[in-house]
Amino acid sequence: MSPENSPTAELVRPPVGPADPPADPPADPPGAGRRPGPAAPAPDWRGRYGAWLVRVRLHRRARPAGTTAAGEPILVAGGVEIVLGADRCLYPLAGCAICGDRVASPSRPLRRPGDLLRPADPVICAACCARAAAHQADHRHRPR
Repeated sequence: MSPENSPTAELVRPPVGPADPPADPPADPPGAGRRPGPAAPAPDWRGRYGAWLVRVRLHRRARPAGTTAAGEPILVAGGVEIVLGADRCLYPLAGCAICGDRVASPSRPLRRPGDLLRPADPVICAACCARAAAHQADHRHRPR
């Protein structure tokens, strides 16, 4: 069988067409196709997904309100600050009972609109838990 007639001849044959790649289209002038005003930074995918989840589950429109210390986007809906957890559930932000830092309340995910009306459960942050564990390890009871 000759190489031109083999079934793989089409796979090894070089492509037919121009040798040069097509030229890039001319660039639009600055501001073309955009609304006038300041350019807002593109939101993180977690912020967009969280806003969509708030809209679908809680029937509220969420607006961004900054980020947590860990870099997670904070959304506000119905006067409640909400953060999207790693398990893709919505959690209200609550203040740590010891140091006052804002942390997600993992005991009560927001699943329906009525969950926005309930106050967040008391929370203790991981740093305070680690300090308490270290203190307890230093002062544990030793038998005589």
